[in-house]
Amino acid sequence: MKNIDPAVFTPNASASCEQLTSLTLKKTQRSMSELELLLSCTPSLTHLKLISDLPASNTLFDGARWEFFIEQRLPQLEKFEFFLSNTQVRDPASINIDLLIARFETPFWLHRKRWFIMCNYIPDATRLNLYTLPICETLFLYNFYSKAISRTTSSSAANDEGLMNNVRTIRMNLTQAAIDLSEKKNECLTAPRQFRRVNELRVIVDGEWPIGSHQFLSQLIDLSYITKIMLGIDFHRLANQCTATDIRTLLEQTCNLCSLEFLRANVTNQYNTAIENVLLMIPSRVKHLRVSAKTLDDMTMILEQLKHLSSVSFQLNALDSTLCQQLFKWLAQSGRDFTQRQYKCCIQLWLGKIT
Repeated sequence: MKNIDPAVFTPNASASCEQLTSLTLKKTQRSMSELELLLSCTPSLTHLKLISDLPASNTLFDGARWEFFIEQRLPQLEKFEFFLSNTQVRDPASINIDLLIARFETPFWLHRKRWFIMCNYIPDATRLNLYTLPICETLFLYNFYSKAISRTTSSSAANDEGLMNNVRTIRMNLTQAAIDLSEKKNECLTAPRQFRRVNELRVIVDGEWPIGSHQFLSQLIDLSYITKIMLGIDFHRLANQCTATDIRTLLEQTCNLCSLEFLRANVTNQYNTAIENVLLMIPSRVKHLRVSAKTLDDMTMILEQLKHLSSVSFQLNALDSTLCQQLFKWLAQSGRDFTQRQYKCCIQLWLGKIT
């Protein structure tokens, strides 16, 4: 079910979907009052999943209100999963995480339903997350802030290795993680691996690549499950040999990697060295590549050296129709079957067999 605008849909007392037993609401922007109005029409629900990212609002974080509503309106509910985020905490002084979590420590939550909760408050990021265990959200924004405050209603959460098994995509600022890692180094080195089934890793780097990141990531994530990596790093940084070596070591540990994307197309100085390092770090199992390019020679060199690619996206400083035609002519003359798409500052190629 898609999000419903209450200005368009306003259920009345006679509106009911009694046949509905399972409902998932993702990325909803509804307040608690609006959800109560909607969910009152589904009294037969046995499973409810709620993903909400609502800036500057804590109305969904009230365990006592949820308890009262479920008892009154959703008496058959057996499984309740949610991941709630307040991404713009306006008044940090008003956040009392102990009081918030206490509202989920009643007999209703702990004994009758056995729905256990975790709360993370990150003052530096003005972010508050509240979610059921195990986590139900497949996309997880990883914030390793040393000043983060966490509370849970589960006494076994710290030792439960399956809490994050539903997470499939991790997005993180590796620069911030490295700063906080230095403050809690011993703790992180002894902590069990948190993410065991992630298949997509999205990393943003501000400035230089933190050397040793491959070790941190391998301790955090089971890299054998990773199939796609997206690196948001200034391309010229890849000319640094230590950076290239660290990233290559990371890629070597991803035995199922098939897609690699370098997200930033700011091609400036040191490009030749950077692209040479990129060509050396890409394993043959990678079939899909997104990378920066400046000239026709850059693109043909990549295609000639990485013949195992099934598709490639070249990011350019500006889309040049003449350059595009030169590339397509070269591919045709090389006997390479291909399909192409041009958009914004990118040439995308789907590559067939060489005839």
